[in-house]
Amino acid sequence: MTDHSSNAAPKKASRRIPPLVWIVLALLVGWLVVAMMQRQGSDRTPQGGSTPAAAEGTSVMPAAPAQGDAPATPAGTANGPQQPPAQ
Repeated sequence: MTDHSSNAAPKKASRRIPPLVWIVLALLVGWLVVAMMQRQGSDRTPQGGSTPAAAEGTSVMPAAPAQGDAPATPAGTANGPQQPPAQ
């Protein structure tokens, strides 16, 4: 009988990466993919096509009465970041 353990090549030490690292890496990649898809400026339709992203509607700010040291604010429209300046 021969002993194969003495003839075997020494095993190379393998670095084991914990499963939590792979899970975090997968979540990060998924988050980046979603962020890149949303950044393109188009929306997906239920049929699978794409349509330009909808423009923001105007927002109306209600008037606020003065409270303490804060002054009153008048009612008016507020522009969002994707809206042209008010005329």
